[in-house]
Amino acid sequence: MYKLLPYPTPDVDPRLTDVTANVKRLRNIVSDKEWNSEDCQLEKQQLSVFLSALKSGKLYLPNF
Repeated sequence: MYKLLPYPTPDVDPRLTDVTANVKRLRNIVSDKEWNSEDCQLEKQQLSVFLSALKSGKLYLPNF
């Protein structure tokens, strides 16, 4: 018997983080903060983590 999965695709699974969406979001935040001369070191560190995951071919990261 076929059992329906609660999360059929990774983009709707709350246990996974979309790497490309976070890269886009963090690039906008870093750009805005740099434009306003605000500190953005935390966002840059998070962006580097997501960029390295993207370069290694990972599109989704687990939240656990």
